[in-house]
Amino acid sequence: SRIRTTPDGGIMIFLETSGSNCLSRIECGKENPTFDMLAKLSEALTAEIFEMFDFGHTVSKKELKEAIQKFAQIADEDTLRTIVKIIKIFG
Repeated sequence: SRIRTTPDGGIMIFLETSGSNCLSRIECGKENPTFDMLAKLSEALTAEIFEMFDFGHTVSKKELKEAIQKFAQIADEDTLRTIVKIIKIFG
């Protein structure tokens, strides 16, 4: 699995799967991910599977700020640039 940024600042995740359009079908709601697919995706994102389903609904604003500050301290420059681009898109 590999993660790459696109020229416009987007993020592309390439998973080693049997079907080349598997991730696309999942995104479109045409297919549900298998546990194996979730495991590969979490590995590519360097995240635990449960983190992909934790949307922060019960996290306070203070906790969110602390998490962002902690992440900013450990992230490399390329990752920080990508995150800033994402924030600008949704900001």
